[in-house]
Amino acid sequence: MKKGVIVKGRARSGGRQLASYLLTQGENEHIEILSVDGQAQFDKHQFIDLLGDFSLTEKITRSRAGIYHCTINPPEEIARSMTKAQWLKAAEIAMEGLGFGGQRMASVLHQKKGRRHLHLAIERTNLETHKAIPISHNYAKHLKIGHRLAQIYGLQPLPQRNPNRGAMKEALTKVWNETTSAATFIKQIKQQGYLIAKGYEKPFLVVDETGQSFNLVRHLDKIKTKEVRERFKGTVLMNEREAIAFVSNQLSLTQQQPHHSINEEKQAFLETLKNTRKQQTQKLKMK
Repeated sequence: MKKGVIVKGRARSGGRQLASYLLTQGENEHIEILSVDGQAQFDKHQFIDLLGDFSLTEKITRSRAGIYHCTINPPEEIARSMTKAQWLKAAEIAMEGLGFGGQRMASVLHQKKGRRHLHLAIERTNLETHKAIPISHNYAKHLKIGHRLAQIYGLQPLPQRNPNRGAMKEALTKVWNETTSAATFIKQIKQQGYLIAKGYEKPFLVVDETGQSFNLVRHLDKIKTKEVRERFKGTVLMNEREAIAFVSNQLSLTQQQPHHSINEEKQAFLETLKNTRKQQTQKLKMK
């Protein structure tokens, strides 16, 4: 079945800076503002002003992060056919799931390298209570939102926990302890089917052979984030979406191969090599 919907998010400050980032073309092929606080008509200046207002209203609370920045990233084959109404419905579901129902919000649709994904900028400040809406357990909330959207789109939901966490942790920790540089670590774990990527909520992610991403630090026994940062300092990593897309493409190519797996091909190659070497050895003995 097709992969599920990735939902990410974190609290932050700097509304105008976020607005500038969301409206900057950069590597995006297309940018479209979908909504600005439910207004029927709007322009980019109203979008910028609204996010700037979010930063102002945070000052009536004790929070220094008055904005919740959330991204919704369906699989490419689903995203490319979604209408504006469907994107806004996904935003509404995310708002409710995060506990921000009724809050002011603006949304922007990005297309990067052919992949479409939605950014939400949500005001955390409750203007009636003058308190910031809590964001505890947001990782679990992201998963639940992703599961609900997956049901709507007829997708297989992403697993809430890594079913192979024990084996993965043992393998990654072993390679980590046996290597001293980021480049060598990345090369060796890639041979075992893992990719390292930079994340949105977490700085370092590991993507397995099924296209699922997990927090790298949590899969390294007794290794702290500080140590990982130090080793990866200056290392350029692909982002999470790029890593997942790469793995998905490899899976697609594998599924197109007739009746035998890569492991079987590898074994057949090794057998051929073994027989060739055996024949060469026999010829040398006969001379």
